[in-house]
Amino acid sequence: MQTRLYFTTLVALAALALSTLSSGAVDIVAHRGASADAPENTLPAFQLAWERGADRVEGDFYLTSDNVIVCFHDKTTKRIGGGDLKVSSTPYKMLQTLDVGAWKDPKWKGTRIPTLAEVLATLPADKGRIFIEIKDGVRIVKPLAEQLNKIDIPKSRLAFICFDQKVTAACKKAMPKVDAHWVVSQKSYQKMGIAGVIKTAKRLGADGIDVQASHAITPEFGKALRENGLQYHCWTVNDISLARYMVKLGVDTITTDRPEFIRRGLQTAKETAKVDARILQHLDFDDNKNGPVGIKGRGLSDTVLKTGKTLPASGTVAMWYRPSQWYDYQTVFDSSADPDVWELWINKDAQIGFRTTKQDLRITHRLHPVATLNQWQHIAVTWDKRAVNLYVNAAPVVSAKRKLPLPPAGDFCLGGGHADNNRGKGAWDEVVVFGAVLSASELRGLMLDGVTNAHSE
Repeated sequence: MQTRLYFTTLVALAALALSTLSSGAVDIVAHRGASADAPENTLPAFQLAWERGADRVEGDFYLTSDNVIVCFHDKTTKRIGGGDLKVSSTPYKMLQTLDVGAWKDPKWKGTRIPTLAEVLATLPADKGRIFIEIKDGVRIVKPLAEQLNKIDIPKSRLAFICFDQKVTAACKKAMPKVDAHWVVSQKSYQKMGIAGVIKTAKRLGADGIDVQASHAITPEFGKALRENGLQYHCWTVNDISLARYMVKLGVDTITTDRPEFIRRGLQTAKETAKVDARILQHLDFDDNKNGPVGIKGRGLSDTVLKTGKTLPASGTVAMWYRPSQWYDYQTVFDSSADPDVWELWINKDAQIGFRTTKQDLRITHRLHPVATLNQWQHIAVTWDKRAVNLYVNAAPVVSAKRKLPLPPAGDFCLGGGHADNNRGKGAWDEVVVFGAVLSASELRGLMLDGVTNAHSE
């Protein structure tokens, strides 16, 4: 119970610190509304999305048998709503008898399938856009255009998205002032290639591509879209690392079931980017397929790693470390030059210590012997000619003045690079060496970055 409360506290701290931040230039699109927390494609889901800071919402639309445009994803009501009615062949009045909220949670009982007009009415007066995903055939285009031409919402706040090529082209022809984006799956992206996707989009008259997000997408795709004047959108991203990857590729929007969560994760990346220029070494271990699950991707465990690099004269080492047991003495990191210099260790009493040189005083801090065992801790040390500081979970816990400020020597090693030091039997992730002394606020940003990712597992 203590362990759970400890990590929950870190997560709560992250949420509090990031609650007022924005993701920057990339728009966050709430997929079927805030569908992770409210029943998809319903008015509560769209209203919740706006409350949680979504820049846009996305909804799926069919034309009923009596020409009413309704918001629903599946062809039939079997999965949501009960029965097995085909939406496009059922009159609106009959669809209105279905409960499409109770399946999500009893508190949503009585929620009904909304119309397009009702969904559009949720848009804030002065901001917010909508992706109208058409799940029906070409038959919906005419009544859709007629309805949209009667409303006061600026056409710039509307956009069509669709997998069907004929429908995409028909939408653009019927309403040239409304953006129309062709939706592309990863299967189609891989099969057609970049040139094929671009050629098809141009043939359809599409304004952009809405591609299924994946680490398999290359930077060349975004470059080709820009060169051809096409917008770049992606779906559906609920993982922070994938969201960050798509941002690096230059997407205009990210569609997600979790708008608030993705926004926070992107903002954390933006904040930590400020210190990237001072990074001398970054070990993320993500290519370690047999490694443990880390804070971000994979980690390193029960291993000695010699980096082949020497620490700077002034700098910072920051990392996530997970102790697996208490014993004398587990080496977190050390130097290959001497067993007693530039060494961070933990003893059997859960006391963490660090020493720069034999002449300088070692600094120590006792971790919680129960709450921290087998739990990730963010540990950082900073030093210059005057002082050395130890941080645990972004909190400055101890510092000391240096007596003989000799520079580091030997290789920086994880887990006990010197033969006279005991091996560390814990796990490491996101080990970063900086060529400068980071401030407490910058270290806090690194820690929050990790907490956000760990919370997404």
